[in-house]
Amino acid sequence: MAGLVSCGGGSGGLNIESGVFGPNVSGTPDSFRGAGIVNDEHFLFGGPLAQGRRGDILLQNDKVRVILQKPTRNSGVGLFGGNILDADLFRPSSEPGQDQWGTIFPLVNLSWTVNYQRLEIVNADFGAGPVVVRATGILDVYDYIQTGIIVPFAKIFTGVDLFFSPRFDDTLNPFKNVPDLRGLNPIIVTEYTLKPDANYVIMETRFQNDGETPVKMPVGDWVNGSGTLEPFVPKQGFVKAARVEPIAALIYEGIEEQVGVSYGYFYNPVQFIKEDGSLNTSTSLTVSGVTPILLGESLLNVLPLNSGEPQINFSIEPGTRTITRYFVVGKGDVASVMDGGFSALGVSKLRLSGKVVDSGGQAVAKARVVVFDTADPDPVNHVPVTVAMSGANGEFSADLSAGSDVKDKMFGSGTYTVQVYKEGYVFSGGPKAGKCSGGSVDTAAKTVSGVVCTLGQSGTVRVSATENGAPTPARVTIVGFEPSPTHPYGDPGNFGKFGDVNLEERPYGIVDLFYLDPRGDIAPRGHHRLVGGNEFRLEPGEYEIFVTRGPEYSVFHQRVTVAGGAAVAVNAQLQKVLDTSGYVSADFHMHGIRSADSAWGLDSRVYAGLAEGMDVLVSSDHDVVTNYAPVIEKLGVGNLMTSIMGDEITPLAFGHMGVFPIDEDPGSPTGGAYDYTYTAGDDILNPDVDRVQSISEILQGVDEQYPGEQVLQINHIMDKATGNFAIAQLVTSTAFAEAPPLSSYADPVSFRMAANSNQAGGFQAPFPLGTSGAVSTDFTSLELTIGAYPDTLDHLMQTALPVYFNLLNLGVLATATADSDSHTQVREPIGTPRNYVASSVDPRDGIGTSFQAIDREELAANVNAHRLVASNGIFLRTKLSAAGKPDVSVGGMMVGTGNVTLEVEISSNEFFDWDRVEIYANTVPTPAKDDMSGVTDLSARDYHALRGGADNQKYLMAPLFQFSRGATGEGALNQSVTSGVRHATVTRNFNFGEDTWIVVLVRGSNGVRSLFPYVTKGASSSVSPETFLATLENNPAKIGGVRAFAFTNPLFVDVDGDGFKAMHIRDGSSPLAGH
Repeated sequence: MAGLVSCGGGSGGLNIESGVFGPNVSGTPDSFRGAGIVNDEHFLFGGPLAQGRRGDILLQNDKVRVILQKPTRNSGVGLFGGNILDADLFRPSSEPGQDQWGTIFPLVNLSWTVNYQRLEIVNADFGAGPVVVRATGILDVYDYIQTGIIVPFAKIFTGVDLFFSPRFDDTLNPFKNVPDLRGLNPIIVTEYTLKPDANYVIMETRFQNDGETPVKMPVGDWVNGSGTLEPFVPKQGFVKAARVEPIAALIYEGIEEQVGVSYGYFYNPVQFIKEDGSLNTSTSLTVSGVTPILLGESLLNVLPLNSGEPQINFSIEPGTRTITRYFVVGKGDVASVMDGGFSALGVSKLRLSGKVVDSGGQAVAKARVVVFDTADPDPVNHVPVTVAMSGANGEFSADLSAGSDVKDKMFGSGTYTVQVYKEGYVFSGGPKAGKCSGGSVDTAAKTVSGVVCTLGQSGTVRVSATENGAPTPARVTIVGFEPSPTHPYGDPGNFGKFGDVNLEERPYGIVDLFYLDPRGDIAPRGHHRLVGGNEFRLEPGEYEIFVTRGPEYSVFHQRVTVAGGAAVAVNAQLQKVLDTSGYVSADFHMHGIRSADSAWGLDSRVYAGLAEGMDVLVSSDHDVVTNYAPVIEKLGVGNLMTSIMGDEITPLAFGHMGVFPIDEDPGSPTGGAYDYTYTAGDDILNPDVDRVQSISEILQGVDEQYPGEQVLQINHIMDKATGNFAIAQLVTSTAFAEAPPLSSYADPVSFRMAANSNQAGGFQAPFPLGTSGAVSTDFTSLELTIGAYPDTLDHLMQTALPVYFNLLNLGVLATATADSDSHTQVREPIGTPRNYVASSVDPRDGIGTSFQAIDREELAANVNAHRLVASNGIFLRTKLSAAGKPDVSVGGMMVGTGNVTLEVEISSNEFFDWDRVEIYANTVPTPAKDDMSGVTDLSARDYHALRGGADNQKYLMAPLFQFSRGATGEGALNQSVTSGVRHATVTRNFNFGEDTWIVVLVRGSNGVRSLFPYVTKGASSSVSPETFLATLENNPAKIGGVRAFAFTNPLFVDVDGDGFKAMHIRDGSSPLAGH
């Protein structure tokens, strides 16, 4: 594996002999020690995120094993090889591997990284000293995350204007055009060093300045822990905030108790010391799970407010400069990682040890012992510095900084207190789980030993769920307020003290949520509350426990009082109550561990899908093809669900796209996901600007790459940060004389696309359809809304649905969908909302017997043919009839008449309430003011511009006809509630004089009960914890939360029988007219 790569930029004339060089691994996976090229797959180690392949390099000692990926190009976050791909503790081959690592690679001048072309083992044998691998590469644009998006993101979410200097903008070729950057040699070298007794790898990256003046640029690393891990920063806590400043280290601890590995990123702070002896602040800023760390730089110095030149601390004098960082592998907790980091950095330390016991003195395993720095006299400012996990005998230990010098003080002052936490325990009424005391100090040995942490009272609950007497998968949702939560109820703030407050966020009123598998056991298996089987711990108190299996099943709930030392039984009986025959439920947009911003393993995602009553799991990880079929087979649940492979193509700069069904390439670390960042210009390796593919090129390329019919979906179309239509500032209304419909205001150059001309031949917006790479109509479906959030229905009604209606009127006849975009277990359950797709096989409703017989090609074809109902708790059947004509259902077309009768059958389980049925037909939304008080007075440019605050584009619209509960006459909605089903059937006659589309929307208004806690978000904090359960029982509408809704895809009426023609196709105002 070798070749010659020529560098086409910078100093020019520099060649790298590409390939992987050095000896192969030898002996056995158990006996090998050193560094070697993997020529035998037995030397690769497994785990949920294991991606290593033959040809990669293994570094292994008695403590850890690490894989460096061979030089290559990947789709997704880790764009290039030459970096750490897999990492685990050393384990004998008889034990399964537990790799949970994502990737780490250099950050150079914000928008660049290193495209490594050569890996060479410099020393393979510990007998000759530490093993060393040298990676040599070329400065290259990091295509995957366009760093300039930080500026619009900051504007959207905080209203802050940041200045992104041209020196950071790759589209301006600063390494050619900015004088003080020209001297940087584009060849960059990193050496990876592993000592025989260390649990960390030393990473040393060398830059060379060939010029005569200093090169000033920010440097650091892009870090993505990715696995079932929660990020922790010493002296900050468990991270929720996007920005962390200062950051001493970034540690990834296992979220679930069975995760047996953890990781840490450390750097040598002395490299960034000021003349006065203090340290320059380092900063991190997480974007979609990927964390760029700027070493020795403050964010607002690099990206100053409003304008002004950035203040950059890192400087390379003529010659070379090396930065040193450390990658640590731990035992699943923070403390073991901190121990390795302290050893690497030479931090002066104290050793803390002790034991965790319960109130009866029995040892407790897997309790968190959190050490707080108490140098500040105000307890509010006491910050966690490390977290130890108690072992099987309750013992714990951790290294603490002695606080001796400026480097030590990054990790602690030397003055500490200790607290203990474990879910399900409360000490003397709260708010703490336990109390730590005792311990003896040995000043000479620098140890504090014998600390005893005693947990308080705990009760247990055993929960079962059955259907027709047999165990059934189910979701268990615990409602109430525990007296010692991991974080305060309501807004948890930017950092958690005892646990993650982002990935494991508990919305207001939700204590916890987990699943029962088909055997009745709790999943995920590593849940912190799990006692065993179907038993879990709860703090003494009063709770309401809900047991559900998605919207097609009944809802069971039971009030329980949990006492210390006592057990409570909850035995739920569930029944399928909704008839959805002929339709299968599918969530086209859900994430798991293979997405950079989701933590949940594939087993957990399958158990979640089962418990939510999903028929089809469609994988949609970010730029990765995930195959759930082997997991479904391994768990033995193929009789309950099936899966389809998909991919969320994730350009952060110009919007996300979903595609399915597709196939996996098992030889690729990313499953063969489509690489939207690759264009022909990428074959020339240099620091110059790289282009990415246009939306049309992406959609057409995906369609060509995979066999059969694909659903090509624009995801969350009007999300201001990630929706293509909002980001492109797409005009869909005909109300603006100065902007033709389907034109756009966003400059494609800002997305690394080619410049496009407007109608007059210039480069000023608006850009008509076909002139900007940021806009395309090659999609087949549009995801109108995601997740079940308090503002989901408002976003749908005021923004996304009107935009969809505009597109229908323009002749863009795509399918409308709604999905969960679930990244977490509790905050965003899978299947809320979901899609019901027509299918000839529907085993849940007795049509066929095998879920594996559900045909992915048929589903794709039916999605693209509008044969779909989007649902957040409600199921709809629609029928359009006319004299002498066959009936038409959703997605169908009535031909040759406009005199039609529409029948809508609505059903839900009785817990899910709704009181409005709205019929829209050729509706023309009117652009509105932000407060919906009237017609907008903004120009087209300003109306479509991205701004802070709520949705930018809002519309006024009214249904053609509405049925309402409580109304009289023709508009009366008469519901019945029988056998656990809320039901109504409504009919309406219409006589249309022109081709017409019809969409039916059913929803709950503000006065009806929300879906809480089936939808976990949105309960009002105005309802106090003391009155919450009583309010939920007696006046549930006051709880607040997400309301039920469902909408159909269009039914079409072709009045004159010459094919359906949308209104703006007929009047010629659509740019698609005549096509």
